[in-house]
Amino acid sequence: MLNSGATFLATLLATLTFGLITATMPTADAQTASINAAGNNFDNFRPADYERLLTEANVAIEDGRFAIAEQSISDALQIIKVNHGLIATEQIPALYLLARAYLVQQDWEALNQHLAYFEWLLGKLEIEDLDAYLSGVEILNRLYLGTAADISNPQNAHYLIAAKQLNWRAVTALELRYGKQSLQLTPWLYNIMLTHYYQSILTRRKGMTSFDYKSEAPDIVNGWSLSKNESVQRSYNIGYELLQRIRTLYARSEQASPTTDALLQLYLADWELLFDQGNAALKSYVKAFEALEQSGLASETLQQLFMQPTIIPRPQMEEVLPPFQQLELAPITFTAWSPVFPGAHQPAKLSGDPLLPTTKFLAAVKLDLESSLTQREPGGSSDRFTYRVINATITSISPAGAAAEQLALDQVDQLQFRPLWRSGEIQAEENIQLQFFFAADINILSSGAIASP
Repeated sequence: MLNSGATFLATLLATLTFGLITATMPTADAQTASINAAGNNFDNFRPADYERLLTEANVAIEDGRFAIAEQSISDALQIIKVNHGLIATEQIPALYLLARAYLVQQDWEALNQHLAYFEWLLGKLEIEDLDAYLSGVEILNRLYLGTAADISNPQNAHYLIAAKQLNWRAVTALELRYGKQSLQLTPWLYNIMLTHYYQSILTRRKGMTSFDYKSEAPDIVNGWSLSKNESVQRSYNIGYELLQRIRTLYARSEQASPTTDALLQLYLADWELLFDQGNAALKSYVKAFEALEQSGLASETLQQLFMQPTIIPRPQMEEVLPPFQQLELAPITFTAWSPVFPGAHQPAKLSGDPLLPTTKFLAAVKLDLESSLTQREPGGSSDRFTYRVINATITSISPAGAAAEQLALDQVDQLQFRPLWRSGEIQAEENIQLQFFFAADINILSSGAIASP
């Protein structure tokens, strides 16, 4: 874990407010006066001053006083470097706040330069302190994902690829320390798998896909490359291999068990369904369900797992079943990540993060789940299994508006549920109640079609 830098960052995140920045921007003269006043109120040789400066910077960001925030952060970094050295974990809270200021202002050029420095610092920490390095990687990963989810960002895929590369470097560092069979690799491998899923969402939306969606290079490159189908297939193959590797890691570990292996088979089936491999998914689900039934689980636990509507992919991997809870009739709740990635869960470690899209809506939705096996036509391909949302209707939405309703329905239709299982067969289901939290495209808001909350 990080030292005082991480502790202070956690405190900062706990005190952030998550609303839109709506304050009136101060005049340039007012900002300059405040900067000058702040500049005379710290001592390079008084280490505690950097925490106060970062707290002030956070408040300034919330108020939209970005020049003041950037100056306070710059002063804080100067104090940190003087007192703790050029390669100090105490820089990370400051770097996080500065990146957030650039992101809110949509200053992509400054943000890219800043994130490059953040990566350079982590590269140095990897040699000095692996635990500090991994904690820093988690924070930088949040920044990359938050930037990728920004609807105004012209390079969403670039930041996804950067996050993916960052996680791969963490995997390599862990392999060098603990070996390639360590279970400490599994959450990082799962994050890479999820990033490939997010990338496939972008690819499907864009049709023919530009080079930056597939390249592992750090720079944006113009021009067209693989087709949509080729790119999606590549993401599917890599994600499937990662899940198989995770399954192998558990099978060879002291935590190996029939239940864990069956759950990982379930994740493999989910992955196949997400990428329209319906027939393979159907066979995999049957094998996973049968393996879970044979693993000795209580019937109540199996019922909880098989009959509770579940949206996939899961935002984090669960290698053990949660404690049994009686199934309730209450609506299920889903928090969508961003309009950039419709149908995707909010990443687990981004919950409550100020980098998330902040204009949230709540729709109460009623929907059905349809299980179908399309019959093969003469001379055609084999039958195709699908499991999808149908007949979705909005029963209420807040704030109200026809455009908001349509946006909610469009996103709900893209949700993928895990098939429900009853009496040895996959089942359709009717009248599922869903509480759907989602973010609106800022372009819809600015058009006046939806009232801002």
